[in-house]
Amino acid sequence: MVSVEARAHDFGAASGWLRVCAATGIASAAAYLIVLPIGYTAALRSISLLLALMAAIVLWAARGPRSMPLLSTFAVWLLAASLSLVSTRSLDASLKAIDGEILRAFLVFFVFYTLSRRLALYRVWVAATALGFILFSALAIFSFYKNGGWTVPPRGDFATSAVTVLPLLLGYALLQQRERRLALLAGTAVVVTLTAAYLTFSRAFWLVLVCGLLLGGILYARRFARVSKRLIVLVTVACIAALGLAAAGSKEKGRSLIDISDRVALYSAAAKRIAGNPLTGTGYGQGTDAAWYEAALPNKSISHPHNIVLGYFDQMGIAGLVALLMIFGAPVLLLLRGLRAPPIEARTAALCGLVLLACVFVKNNLDYFFVKHNLWLFFAHLGIYLGEIDRNTLARPSRAV
Repeated sequence: MVSVEARAHDFGAASGWLRVCAATGIASAAAYLIVLPIGYTAALRSISLLLALMAAIVLWAARGPRSMPLLSTFAVWLLAASLSLVSTRSLDASLKAIDGEILRAFLVFFVFYTLSRRLALYRVWVAATALGFILFSALAIFSFYKNGGWTVPPRGDFATSAVTVLPLLLGYALLQQRERRLALLAGTAVVVTLTAAYLTFSRAFWLVLVCGLLLGGILYARRFARVSKRLIVLVTVACIAALGLAAAGSKEKGRSLIDISDRVALYSAAAKRIAGNPLTGTGYGQGTDAAWYEAALPNKSISHPHNIVLGYFDQMGIAGLVALLMIFGAPVLLLLRGLRAPPIEARTAALCGLVLLACVFVKNNLDYFFVKHNLWLFFAHLGIYLGEIDRNTLARPSRAV
């Protein structure tokens, strides 16, 4: 379906060892995408990421250009987290969070941006993501029926991973059908993922999906075609179906679709906590101040605000809000540039990237899972989209807009 060797030969007359390096990087990065959302694969993740990183460094050094987007974003994020160390409740926990989240997120972004910028790998990433999520979702479905209910991974964890990968999978299945077998694989992954997502009975997942569908439909109408009755009907039906599934999931849990009573007390507690130190926060890391939340909200099993805006404000103070704005705002400018580019590959990547940003931001304001593998998955996909855009636009100055 997708040949690693063929992709490595994009180097043309390059030396044999460089092609071997490229093939190793592609295979390792694809393996990383496959195992990333699956639990108990820490060793496989680390090994595959290390091999992909070494290959990406070689390719970055051997073949230009060597520019890297979002460096200022990572710098601001790291600075905000570092400033929070002066008031952290747990220096060890904050340092581990900085290392495991900010620094690793940069390495993941570097790998996927570099490989995507230098080689035509979009189909490889689609295939790897589809295979990984078919396996991940199938295991979750099997576990659900075997145990008589959802067990692992945590419901919100699965839902966050799903909204992160669906723009890539659904975007390819609908917009890039030149290779039908790959489009079928992507479509199959979407169906299996949506099935597993329903079994989480997560309201947030379907509400986020509605946001993604509406944004995707608007962007498609503006950049790919005129507004048509078919597009309006398709998006409307999909949104109604998603809202219906959200209501059904809420009913299974014995809750109203618009019930937010559990969040009122939590957000009020978080606001009081933030007011205590709005400048540098209580220390970077989602669970750094878990003891305070457990004491403030007894019998709730809550260790953080469950909202990324409140979470970053709580952890890093005002600088955390600036960092959050950079994380989700800076890529928007780059993706909008791609959306205006003539190559359809760049426009497709830009559309999917903008939907990714919207879905992940909204999801993590409803339930905060922007940590560890979900964080790395987000930056892997962001690197894929920005690399694909730059490969199709910056290499051809005449096409730049």
